[in-house]
Amino acid sequence: MRFCPKCGLFIADKTSCPKCDWVEAPEPSKPRESTDAPEPPPMAPPPMAPPAPAGDDGDSTSIAVPINVSIYAGKNAGKYIEDQFFAARKSAYVCSPWIYHKYTARMKEMAERGVDVKIITSDEQWNKDTINLLRNYNTHSNFNYRIFSKAETGLIHTKLYIVDGHYAVSGSCNFTTSGLVGKNHELITICNTIQDTKIIEGFFSKLWNLLIPQNN
Repeated sequence: MRFCPKCGLFIADKTSCPKCDWVEAPEPSKPRESTDAPEPPPMAPPPMAPPAPAGDDGDSTSIAVPINVSIYAGKNAGKYIEDQFFAARKSAYVCSPWIYHKYTARMKEMAERGVDVKIITSDEQWNKDTINLLRNYNTHSNFNYRIFSKAETGLIHTKLYIVDGHYAVSGSCNFTTSGLVGKNHELITICNTIQDTKIIEGFFSKLWNLLIPQNN
């Protein structure tokens, strides 16, 4: 119930008076609230690579080098390593802290056939049979090895297998029967192009030249 504020006529719920010229002024409109979500704050730039540790010239460290690989996870990962490695025609390079001594003997035979063989391994107690074999073999242009002392360099825990410059495998597999054909669950990456294999071979070369190896 309302009356015209100008002439007093009953106007019910109307907003104007039919008798006089009074018209109710409209309420000021409220500002429209935006339905757009607020913009997220800008993302922080990615962190910089950490500096090389004191005493390390950085040459043995590489970070985030992009390559194209296939990945295998499971048992019997050796089906991507053993046959391919021992079928090498030109070169076969391996880095593994533990190597089955019979594989070492086969690599010696490869070298005698003219294959360039390079071996990086450790002086771990579990590796003593391979170490003894290596030290009894005469090195020559086709057969060379590095036995790194854990006390001097830390354990060389890298596993690399590089064949003829165009096939490379890296990952968790040691060059042992348990690593290749046993019940171990392993994860490996496989490169089968010259370009990507060259990058993996570069890592091998860094380890090969890391420090003066233990007396061979």
